[in-house]
Amino acid sequence: MPLLLGGVAAGAIGFGAAYVALGPGQPGGSDPTAQSDAQAEEIASLAAEVERIGSQPAIDLTGLEAEIAEVTRALADLQETLTGVEDRVTALEARPVLTGDAEGDTASVVAALDAMQTRLAEQEARNAAMADDMRRIAEETAANIAAAETRAQASLTTARAQATLSQLRAALASGAPFQGLLADLPETVEVPAPLARAAETGIPRLADLQTRFPVAARAALPVAIRETAAQTEGGNRLGAFLRSQLGMRSITPRDGDDPDAVLSRAQAAVSAGNLTAALDEITALPAGGQAELADWVADAGARVEAEGALDALAADLQTLN
Repeated sequence: MPLLLGGVAAGAIGFGAAYVALGPGQPGGSDPTAQSDAQAEEIASLAAEVERIGSQPAIDLTGLEAEIAEVTRALADLQETLTGVEDRVTALEARPVLTGDAEGDTASVVAALDAMQTRLAEQEARNAAMADDMRRIAEETAANIAAAETRAQASLTTARAQATLSQLRAALASGAPFQGLLADLPETVEVPAPLARAAETGIPRLADLQTRFPVAARAALPVAIRETAAQTEGGNRLGAFLRSQLGMRSITPRDGDDPDAVLSRAQAAVSAGNLTAALDEITALPAGGQAELADWVADAGARVEAEGALDALAADLQTLN
């Protein structure tokens, strides 16, 4: 069996070598396609024979592995050689055939050159279209990157502004100065005047204003009562005088336009944290009563203005989004 397979392999290699040596266009050569088909049939036959022999359980093919591998490598080399020959034949067929007829040969060459120029022109057109596509893609990419950078910068600016806004609210609640926080705001945002005025010193805390109001109200009540006593008749005038002397003041809100009723409603508003309503009530007091509350009114007004300015600033910062 080794001798038989060796002979088969040698025959296949010899056939391939003869085909390569002769080749198309050489004496004794034949059509490469026909030879390739014949060679394929021969290879298939050999492979079938090897498979048939290898399937017999009584035969030990272990010693043939090296020889079979060698035959396989040789056949692969032969197939590669055949492929190269076919490529060269295809290239030769594309060349103009010169017959010796000057006019005909010239026409063939001209036709080949025209075909080549046509292919070159088509390739140049494809290259130009590809370049245009690449340029368009590059421009779109650059525009998208620029837009993304702009959005990212705007988002960062907005985030910083919102963080500063939160710190400003905390500063107003605590009464601490906030000059440095205003410097962190975007340059495009205008700082409201009430915030700018209070930035170095801060504004009075709501808790402090709530603590101070009862004392200021007790001081303002007798003055306001004396100013309105002239319009009070009979017992009401006596009651007003007693309240002014004793410092008696209503601690629950009640209706009416007398100073005690006005201050009772103002007290309720202050306790609820509604300084704006308290300031509106105080404007109904006589001038003397308002004068006693002037310091408290100034501090409460500064706080109300600052809080309103901070709300306006927050609205401006929303436009940055």
